[in-house]
Parts: sequence; structure tokens; C-alpha cells
Amino acid sequence: MELWKQIALRYQKQHQKQPKSLMFELLNEPNGQLDDERWQEAFPALLKAVRESNPDRIILIGPAYWNAVDKLDKMQLPPQDRRIIGTFHYYKPLQFTHQGAFWLNDSAPWRGTRWTGIPQEREELRKDFERAAAWSQQNHRPLYLGEFGAYREANMDDRALWTRAVAREAEKWGFSWSYWEFCSEFGAYDPAAQRWRRPLLNALLDKD
Repeated sequence: MELWKQIALRYQKQHQKQPKSLMFELLNEPNGQLDDERWQEAFPALLKAVRESNPDRIILIGPAYWNAVDKLDKMQLPPQDRRIIGTFHYYKPLQFTHQGAFWLNDSAPWRGTRWTGIPQEREELRKDFERAAAWSQQNHRPLYLGEFGAYREANMDDRALWTRAVAREAEKWGFSWSYWEFCSEFGAYDPAAQRWRRPLLNALLDKD
């Protein structure tokens, strides 16, 4: 809480001329001991610390379990504060998006997992985003898809197909989005070759 007091004061618009477009996210991907109940108990104090110096700043708040879309309905935002945007991350199915990821101990056997956009795969995506949209409508909150992407070991054609499907589904439901990430393990840009990974870039921009 004290850390957020310092950050908020440092970027207070009146003092630092920070634009209204600057937003705060209280905590990226709460996890571990911060389960649904503990995160629900914790974030109001962080929000209060920010609001002391930034009463109108837009703040992003996502659910526990790494901002899981399935946990949005466990998050209760203060109804009187209308300068909050809900956020979630999307990496389903994990066996596809994280196959071979070195930070996941059990991901090696997932290598070779495909995502070809068959009806069953697209229906799972649709249902997940429909559930998120229902939360958004019930709570009268905009939603921001803060992360989505597929790890470099997945088949590139499948990565592009999945990326396009997720981005377009988000847009269909009115969610803003950001891709994870620029030029590392999921990146749309190849820093060694100094050029875009064109299939991913085209998928994001909805180009052929």
C-alpha cells in the first residue's frame, strides 16, 4: 500500500503534467496465496491509496489466478468508483500456447500441440469471451484483454490462426486488447532478424 501511495503521488497529474491516458494497474496477475478471497480483501486498500492523490485516474483491476478469465465473476469492484476498467489475460488452451515453455515444468510433453480452428476450438473461445462479456454487462464495466499470445515453439501457422481468432473475438465483444509481447518468446517482432514476424503481425492487424 505504501508503495502505491508513492507511485500515485509521483504521477499525480497536477504535479507532473501526466496525461489522462496514463493508467495504473494495481497488480499484474495476482497469484499464489492471493486467491480469490485474499485478493478481494487486498485490492480495496491499494485502490484507496491511489485515490488519495489520483481521484480520477483510470485503474485496471483483474482477478486472481493470473488474471484468469474464469475468475472474473469472483471479483467485486466498488460500484461507486466508475474509473475502473476490468482486465483479464487469455492463454487457453495452455497446452497449445505454452508448449515447451521453459518456466513450466510439465510443458515439454505438450510440444506439437496444434490449434487449427476447428469448430470445437472456436466454440471454447467464444464461450469464454461470452462469459467475460456477461460480467462486463452485469457490472457496467469495460473490459481490457491485457495479454494473449502463443509461445515460440508452437507451429507458426497455428499461432497466427489462434492470434487472429482471439483478437477478432475480443473486438466482437467490444474488448480493447494488447498482445503479449513485442520481441521475446511470444513476440510479433524478431529482434535478431530485425523484422516483423509477418504472420503474427497480419493476424493482429487482420490482414491477409
